[in-house]
Amino acid sequence: LRPELVEQVVAGVAATTGFREVFLDEAGGRSVPVLRPVTPQPGQVPLSAADVLLVTGGGRGITAECAYALASDTGARLAILGRSDPASQPELAANLARMRQAGITLHYVRADVTDPAAVRAAVAEAAATLGPITAVLHGAGDNQPAALTSLDAAAVRRALAPKLDGLSAVLD
Repeated sequence: LRPELVEQVVAGVAATTGFREVFLDEAGGRSVPVLRPVTPQPGQVPLSAADVLLVTGGGRGITAECAYALASDTGARLAILGRSDPASQPELAANLARMRQAGITLHYVRADVTDPAAVRAAVAEAAATLGPITAVLHGAGDNQPAALTSLDAAAVRRALAPKLDGLSAVLD
């Protein structure tokens, strides 16, 4: 890295009090992404009622809403993997009930995506219930925003494990 880019990153981190996603290009340009809703055009989503979408981390938050929209629009069945127990997580239980009330066929299985054996067992259970998995929406994660200056290598590894190790386990 060029020293001036390092200085720019350090200055940006020092000036940040909350979470902010920022991109720096090679020329030193800085941009902040802006999310906008996108409505897929008919035929853009390659899913149908014949599909079973494996959704990791899809019981709450943005992944749950994405899974809900995909299943509502396409009729795909949802095999949802998550660490939480719906019996002790009211928000999760409410989301699963809302999906079912909307006519979405789903099967929720508890599994930690960083545990390959647990993922294999969960996928086998979901496939036995819903049919073969034909698509994946990988949203599992450990969302604990923190300033970069407060992170050590172990914290970065913990944050990346559900995304990297989890995806590897799911794809296996």
